[in-house]
Amino acid sequence: MEDMALFVLPHTQEGQDMGGTNDSVQAEQLRSRGKSGDSESETSSLGFSAAGDHGQTSADFSKLLTSEEAGYGSKFTHWNVTDDPEVASLRVRAQQLKDQDNIVRHDAVEALSSHPALPYEIIDAMGANLECRDVSGITVLSWAAMNGHKVTLERLIEKGADFRSKDRYGRTPLHFAIYGGSEAIVRVLLEVGADIESRDDIGVSPLHAATDNGNEAIVSMLLEAGADFWSTDNSRRTLLHHAAKTGSEAIVRMLLEAGADDEIIDIDGDTPLSLAATHGHEAVVQLLRKNSDSPVSHQSSEAYHSTPGNAKDVTDGNSLAEIDFDSLPPLYKKVGEGWNAVFNPKLQRDLDVDLVHVFKHSSVATSVKFSHDGMFIATACNFTAQIFDVQTGEQVCVLDHSAHEDGIDVYIRSVSFSPDDKCLATGVENKRIYLWDIKTSTILAQFEAHEQDVYSIDFSPDGRSIVSGSGDRTVRLWDVDTGANTLTLSAVDGITSVAFSPDMQLIAAGLLDKSVTIWETSTGARLTRLGGPEGHADSVYSVAFSPDGEIIVSASLDKTIKTWKLDMPVQTQTTCEGKCVKTLRGHKDFVVSVAVTPDGNGLISGSRDKCLQYWDMNTGIAQFMLQCHTNTIISVATSPRGGMFATASSDMEARVWSYGPY
Repeated sequence: MEDMALFVLPHTQEGQDMGGTNDSVQAEQLRSRGKSGDSESETSSLGFSAAGDHGQTSADFSKLLTSEEAGYGSKFTHWNVTDDPEVASLRVRAQQLKDQDNIVRHDAVEALSSHPALPYEIIDAMGANLECRDVSGITVLSWAAMNGHKVTLERLIEKGADFRSKDRYGRTPLHFAIYGGSEAIVRVLLEVGADIESRDDIGVSPLHAATDNGNEAIVSMLLEAGADFWSTDNSRRTLLHHAAKTGSEAIVRMLLEAGADDEIIDIDGDTPLSLAATHGHEAVVQLLRKNSDSPVSHQSSEAYHSTPGNAKDVTDGNSLAEIDFDSLPPLYKKVGEGWNAVFNPKLQRDLDVDLVHVFKHSSVATSVKFSHDGMFIATACNFTAQIFDVQTGEQVCVLDHSAHEDGIDVYIRSVSFSPDDKCLATGVENKRIYLWDIKTSTILAQFEAHEQDVYSIDFSPDGRSIVSGSGDRTVRLWDVDTGANTLTLSAVDGITSVAFSPDMQLIAAGLLDKSVTIWETSTGARLTRLGGPEGHADSVYSVAFSPDGEIIVSASLDKTIKTWKLDMPVQTQTTCEGKCVKTLRGHKDFVVSVAVTPDGNGLISGSRDKCLQYWDMNTGIAQFMLQCHTNTIISVATSPRGGMFATASSDMEARVWSYGPY
């Protein structure tokens, strides 16, 4: 069941079949690499025929590629005959850059980039395909940088190759030159203007890459060229983190001498010292320990931790997940059947918590929501949504979607009550939203327009509209009475979560691109995007408004929760600004759901670490932590009446909890 633990948006799986049957491609690839004795075994292992399979010797085989003899015209690509077999081989590779077959193009890119001094005539023959990419999105230029082929790289740049291009993972030719360890090529790229601060998809800059590779000379070169000494990646790891993790004693020493801070904590709570210790780099551990006692170290640490960018982080007092439960005083812990609670021992205990109901499901419980009067709770799983009486725990109704799915598993990903609690809306994996009459358990309306799974829905406060978010990168507004799609808002990436503001003026959406986007409901105008340097470092999977509508809470795969302050009012503005107020750290894994208490003083979060945490909204400090499920807590909700919250989990259970003064 752990494979389904984070039952939210799917991620694309990389990788393709690298097989093929083009004999000329593989034979010429092997020959151009200078292979001889091992060519037959390698060709066979890849599913290609060796030269001898065609009745030719290895020496004769290259002649076939320029032969006009009958019988070979349909097997091999032809070109103008040249006296140089190597140039002829490269020319066919250049022609293959425009082939419709991805694998043929991939092999052509690899073959051309493996040449140490690619002839100008071949580069000219590449023409409009100079930026052709292999299956990983890597160009001939990037591969030449990786392979250390300086002449080929210089000629490609001279002919207009893009030295700022990125592969599908965001890596530039400068990254690849660093991976290859060529100081000469790094110098060439810097001289022509390569972006020294370019980042790949995980925030790794060329300087981070050089540090990871342990190449002291390239690190020095990049720093001399102006690379940001204080830069961090998406995991908030500094250069010193990278050097400590890889065990590069020389680079660690160089960074410390330059004033690097050895006390900065990354997103996982690690310092450079803890990373070095975890990875067994004893010499680096001793070096860092020695440095931590120096006055210089303390000065640099104080300078860093006094900067505005870190003042918002709330870490102190939030490490409840690290507390040894057995060593806690009885006052600060509570044990129930299948759950336990840890109360923050650094605070006076003001709250208590208890389990009220357990609702078992036949599959992963994907969503949970209270009715507006707080009397009922809706849950969702595969095929069905269920409604339970909160007081008695009795099942009120089952809304069965299986009749509409032809027996195919389709999970309901989100549920939302109408303001009068007479209807329930369900957002489903089949790209549809259903509106149900709770009393009769019948479908009143069906909304269709999304092109991918619907992941989140929310009823408007006036009950006239439903907002939905989908993996198709759109947020849609629906008229409940007519079923019309009245507004479509486009985003740059998949939508994971949507919410109306309490006054219905705003729509907030969490995106896979790590941001929260805010639109004006009446016009569809995008007012602001909450992200950037103070934003999340990974996809946002849940958003919620505070009861007064002035605060937005976001939860992310970066293991943090952020609270954002919106400038209000927005009625007379074409845009609004959002400022990150606090970043809450304490979960050990993805945070996938968040909800605010009705009084606005607390918020709860559910995580893949199988725990729920209750936070003080004003201080950002965790009040207590519930170890309450055996798998990911996918959805959390608070009761509008206060004093209760609910959880839904991949362990196929939904639970209702009570909380109040201790």
